[in-house]
Amino acid sequence: IFSVNSDKVIANPGSSSQVGTQMQQLTYNEGRNQLFEITNVGDGSMYMKNVASGLYLGIEGSSKEDGAPLVQQTFTGRANQRWYFIPSDVPHQ
Repeated sequence: IFSVNSDKVIANPGSSSQVGTQMQQLTYNEGRNQLFEITNVGDGSMYMKNVASGLYLGIEGSSKEDGAPLVQQTFTGRANQRWYFIPSDVPHQ
């Protein structure tokens, strides 16, 4: 998952298998810690599972605040683990 701004990817630092590990942006190197399995929920949202750890991306504590950490978590299926993908040429609200 590449950032339009930095051209870096979301990565699981050190291929951690620990719940709560905060994700980082890193230069792409084809590592399994930088790959995510995307699962369609069926309503347009997706789950993202890190290939290296088998854990899912979620917002820590289900926070709705700016700056809340993006961490890996055991699967819960809750809203904090569901994501929408918006093409970069679509205006954001």
